[in-house]
Amino acid sequence: MPFFKYRKKMLCYFNFSKKHKKYYISFYHGDRIDHPELLQEGRKKFKILLIDPTEDLSLELILSLIDEVKKVY
Repeated sequence: MPFFKYRKKMLCYFNFSKKHKKYYISFYHGDRIDHPELLQEGRKKFKILLIDPTEDLSLELILSLIDEVKKVY
């Protein structure tokens, strides 16, 4: 599965959730950040942000989550 990387380390990837029937962005080391819109659901190192296809993506939210994940590297 292709990842977006930061300093040669995994940062995030896109995928589809069969459970939620939505696409999501999964953040590596998401377990180290606390944000109300992120779901862990039994994952050890990842948390996901579900994407509603009927709404615009919040660029500010995504960039802030990426910045938080980059801080734990």
